[in-house]
Amino acid sequence: MVIVAIHDANILIDMVKIGLADLLFQINIDMRTTDFVWQEIDALQQMVLQPFIDNGVLGIERFNAVEVLEIAFSARKYSGVSFEDCSLLAAAKREEAMIITGDRKLRKVIEQEKIEVHGCLWLFDQLVESGLTTPSVAAQKLKELQGINVRLPVHEVANRIKQWL
Repeated sequence: MVIVAIHDANILIDMVKIGLADLLFQINIDMRTTDFVWQEIDALQQMVLQPFIDNGVLGIERFNAVEVLEIAFSARKYSGVSFEDCSLLAAAKREEAMIITGDRKLRKVIEQEKIEVHGCLWLFDQLVESGLTTPSVAAQKLKELQGINVRLPVHEVANRIKQWL
């Protein structure tokens, strides 16, 4: 069975910023995002990610008019969660996929909707467990990410760095 993961913008942006996009798309998971989330990513980061789309390793989920109305309804239902974020919910339900996000409010909604959810640290675990990177490189990149993403769970980050060094 193929595992499908729908990515939030913050995950893709973080992986580009720390230079791990190449490795991210080597994880044995069908990686996707939505057309609405794609628009949240700035032009320079899109340039880095576009080859992955062109090579078929990052898919872009699109929606019909009925699905767009359902997304809008979800955005009204869940205050504090954007239309773009709700597009992740719609794609995950349609594709029976997990969602990868670092957004706490969105994560609560995803859990409420009973959809599997993971964050950036889970992706780091996958990189190490699959042998795509060494634990020491993962620890170094995690420290780098910690410097640009203050929302990471401090204790979980510290535990992984300690374990991997």
